[in-house]
Amino acid sequence: MYAVTRRLLVGAKNSATLCDLYVFVDQLTETVTSNDLDIVLDRVGKGSQRSGLAQGAMWAMLIEVSLIGSQHFSAPVKSNLPVSRLSQLCDDHTMLRSLEIGAVLSEIDQAHRDRLFWKPKIALSLDCFVCERVGRTTFLEWGAERAVCMSGRNEQHFTAARIAAFDVTSQDDRLMLRSVVDFWWAPFKDAKRGGPSKPVSDWVRLHYGCYCPNQEHQETPDDGSIQTNVRRPSKLRCGECKAEIAVDAEVPSIRLLT
Repeated sequence: MYAVTRRLLVGAKNSATLCDLYVFVDQLTETVTSNDLDIVLDRVGKGSQRSGLAQGAMWAMLIEVSLIGSQHFSAPVKSNLPVSRLSQLCDDHTMLRSLEIGAVLSEIDQAHRDRLFWKPKIALSLDCFVCERVGRTTFLEWGAERAVCMSGRNEQHFTAARIAAFDVTSQDDRLMLRSVVDFWWAPFKDAKRGGPSKPVSDWVRLHYGCYCPNQEHQETPDDGSIQTNVRRPSKLRCGECKAEIAVDAEVPSIRLLT
């Protein structure tokens, strides 16, 4: 294994993301590039083999990451975390975390049953170690290798999170969703209010689309969403014919897996 200087660059030629990479070294002598790492990652949603590189005593280092480009996101994001912060990542209760998200739409109208679907994008509240803020709205899209954190009212940056699974099931008059979100987490105190970070979430917004049966040549579906903190039960209506298409009766579930 190559020893690393002060920075590690994960380039676009490497199919691994920040969530899949653990790097520790015992001496500082030679630079390692993304082509030297033994990382195996299948297509999104197919699982991955995560490689932990370790040799002797563990040294933390500054990391500069240029995450994988995709059709959704393409600009690089940099992390200038201090060595003390990265040292915390060696602890067994840090690093990669996973949340399972579940939701149900019920009493689906017969005419709209085959035209209603879950859209593969999620807005999720996460504590972000990059901007050191808790409860940041994070936007994720299925197939994207990274997410976007809204760190402030007019500020945003890329962060190491992605939708790892997005499974939709229909049953009778119900449309169910089960999704898994992987994200990189580390303990910190909120830079503005001082509260501690947690690897959990208490808020999610899920999006759905619907093609109206009265609009045979409708090219784009109507867009709608459900979220954690709304009054229930609530009726969902078609944006074209205004008919009631489903009922949002259950609060979306969020469960920490790892």
